[in-house]
Amino acid sequence: MHLTTIAERIEHEAQYEKELLARLASDDVSTMPSGEMVAPLIDSMLRDKPRTFPLNLPNSGQAPAIPNDVVVETMCVADADGPRGGAPVTVPGVLGEYVRRMTSVDELCVEAALSGKRDDVLAAMLADPLSSKIDYDEMVTMTDELLAATKPWLPQFA
Repeated sequence: MHLTTIAERIEHEAQYEKELLARLASDDVSTMPSGEMVAPLIDSMLRDKPRTFPLNLPNSGQAPAIPNDVVVETMCVADADGPRGGAPVTVPGVLGEYVRRMTSVDELCVEAALSGKRDDVLAAMLADPLSSKIDYDEMVTMTDELLAATKPWLPQFA
């Protein structure tokens, strides 16, 4: 691993900007695939051409340790019948417990967003394994500061 200096980062940024400006000034259109999967996914569905994709779909058994209907990213198959979860994958041991906990945190975040209740935000933050390491009083302060800072975008918490 190479740690870059500030000077190297400035140089990389300048090079990137130079290359970007050159591409924008050019009339050439790149033929390099974008890496997006939408076109091949649609093609699979319209032409009944089975392909495997990493997709975010509601869990329907492809992640057995996680509640059904929770959106999970797994390898899926798509064809004329549409996209569907692939073979079940079990997350091993303590990592599985971590994924279940993060799923609960995500669900609490959704509940907070829908309810607009400050206490629901605090509950989600307290459940998060990283932020829950903060002292409770600091977490309360941080929650209030977060809601104040994001008030223009999250008016339901006003």
